[in-house]
This record gives sequence, C-alpha cells and structure tokens, in this order.
Amino acid sequence: MAVHLFLSSLTQGVIVLNEDATDVLYWLVGSINGKNWSHVLILLPWSVFGLLAAFIMGRSISILVLGENMATGLGEKVQWIRLVSGVIVIVLAGSSVAVAGPIGFIGLMVPHIARKLVGGDYQRILPFSALLGGILLIYADILSRFIAYPFESPVGIVTALIGAPFFLYLARKGGILNNECKKHPYGILSVLLLILVMIAFISLGIGAVYTSPVEVFTNLIGKSQSNHFILFNYRIPRMLLAVIVGASLAVSGAILQGILKNPLASPDVIGVTKGSGLFAVAVLIIFPGASMVALPFSAF
Repeated sequence: MAVHLFLSSLTQGVIVLNEDATDVLYWLVGSINGKNWSHVLILLPWSVFGLLAAFIMGRSISILVLGENMATGLGEKVQWIRLVSGVIVIVLAGSSVAVAGPIGFIGLMVPHIARKLVGGDYQRILPFSALLGGILLIYADILSRFIAYPFESPVGIVTALIGAPFFLYLARKGGILNNECKKHPYGILSVLLLILVMIAFISLGIGAVYTSPVEVFTNLIGKSQSNHFILFNYRIPRMLLAVIVGASLAVSGAILQGILKNPLASPDVIGVTKGSGLFAVAVLIIFPGASMVALPFSAF
C-alpha cells in the first residue's frame, strides 16, 4: 500500500508540473469513457495472450498455494512459476492501464468472490475471475454514467467506492473468507454468462443519448439505424473494453494472491497499476506524439 501511495503521488506530481498534461482523473483512477475500436484492438492481443497463459498456469499456481515444499516434491519449479506468473501479471495489468488507466480494486475483490463460488482450485478461480471481472467493470461503468448525469464520471471512482469498504472488511477479517462453496460450477458458469450478456446489453442503451432496448436490438440485427453511429463506434467497443480490462485486472489479482499467499494482494494495492500509469504518463510527456500502440510497452 505504501508503494501504491508513493507512485500515486509521483504520477500526480508529474501531471500537475507538466503544463500540457491533461486528463488528470484518467491517470489517477482510470476510465473507459470515450474509447473506441482502436483501443480495443490495441489491448486485445496482450489480454488474450496473458489470459491464455494464466489459464495454463492455473494448475501450477494451485500446487504452489499448498506450500513450496509440497510443490517441489510434486516436481514443480517454484521460482519458475513465480517468474512466469509475475510476467503474466505485468502484461495483463500493464496493458490494461495503458488503455484504461489504473482502475482499482477489481483485482482485489473478484478473486475472493470467485473462491467463494468455486473453491480454491486456480484452474477454476482464474476463468471465473475473468468472467466476474468483466461483469463487475461493466456494472461499475453503468453506475459511473449516473453520478453526474448527463455527464460521465471515471469508472475508477465507482470501483473505489465499492472496493474500499471491501478492502477494510477483508483487512478486519484477516483476509480470510469462507471458501467452502464448490457446488455445480457449470451451473454457476451458465448463470454468470447470462448475467454478463444481460448487463452488457443494458450498457449499450445507457448514456447521455438514451437508446431503448428495442432500438439497441434492432440496431444489432441490422433493422434500424437509430443511434447506429453511437452504438457501433463508441458503446460497443466501450462495453468490450470493460469486459477485457475487468477480466485482465481480476485474473492478475488472483495470480498475485496465489503466488504471494496474501489475500490482500492485487495489482493496485502493491503498486503495479500505479507504476504502469506513471511510466505511461512519462512517455506521453517526453514523447507527445507517441502512438497509442506504444503505450502498453511503456506500461510494462
């Protein structure tokens, strides 16, 4: 947490001291407002690579959680697991920050919810965390549109409002939640997928320009042009970005909690997202003409 606060102060100082710096809230709390297909395409390959690599590492992380001696006895290379997992966290969190800013608390809350639903096996925790992360960030993005309606607030403000009490609750409980519920994972998966589809559909109609569910549906099937430009150029990519960023941050948080054996660990709490944000801001200030494509590299 000390690293998190230190890097936040540095980022704020760099932004304030630079006359050309804009979007202060964006680089302090994160936002997906105003994003388009170019941002989705920049983030997508990094996230797909990171998520697939994370799912492959699920079994090894589950074994590592049992203890280093146990993992070594079962033939696992402990240092290699930690190194590869650390790289995955940096790729997922860094690329997300480069496109959406340092959105906090997703990586802290979601893994605990996933464990509550499917138990302690990381082969299940990681994919369920990805799904829950997407749902939570879309939900938070919808709420952010109502804080100062018709204007929009950064989604990071909403995740902080939800996550700060959750963090305090975990700290008070010693970071321990009851993880006994392991029943019917496929039933839970089906319900979560349905929730994701429903909340994603709802998000397409909400904004300064309201679009009814009927109009959204008829636009999606190509039978209407009402608000077509807004839907297909801004709201759909924004929704997809929320799913990708939420999944990436949630999975990186789950990995950190596993390899560090710290239930309070997450990319924002230990300073990964703030560090990525600081370097991204520095690159934008030093190289004002830098392409968005280069930002993920700077955030690593």
